[in-house]
Amino acid sequence: MLVALTFGAYISLVASAWMTMTNMASPIKQNSPQSGQSSSNSSQSNARNQDALAVIEQSGSTNTRAYKVTIRNDGSATAEIAASVSPAHPQAARSQEFPAATIDAKTLRQLLTEIDDVSKIPIGPCAKPASFGTRTLISYAGNTSGDLQCVRGIMPGATDEKLELYENLSQFVAKILRDLKVNTSRRDANP
Repeated sequence: MLVALTFGAYISLVASAWMTMTNMASPIKQNSPQSGQSSSNSSQSNARNQDALAVIEQSGSTNTRAYKVTIRNDGSATAEIAASVSPAHPQAARSQEFPAATIDAKTLRQLLTEIDDVSKIPIGPCAKPASFGTRTLISYAGNTSGDLQCVRGIMPGATDEKLELYENLSQFVAKILRDLKVNTSRRDANP
């Protein structure tokens, strides 16, 4: 049976699926043992999550699935790709692991430490295509930024040096996502 969805209903369905998959209440999940999972595996998973430096979230678009990347202090990362709820191309949620030193964690840590509260990065309006535009957020030290694709310099007390720091973080995060080459296509039969 083919079900026709309005655009608003489709967006709500996608957002609901993403929030369910990622448990958005916390940017860094603490895993608990599940049936069939040994406590040593759970301990390793918890240790890896506690070693998290930052979490980057990339929203989905018409042709791509949303995903988040948990970056650890050793430069390793885990990408969690949301399920595709498209009736034409359904795909289960999945994850992809990246080994230590894949990401330049030292540079990322330095940028984040200098910025401190990423929620204070000035974000302004920016034009994006309605169907293909995405949002990029970063969570660090309990705070989450606005869309890093829309960093703006107009903010009381923001110096040129601070603006350059914000823009450097935005560019560095974009580079991380490009370099990881996470396959988020809704059309790939073998993700």
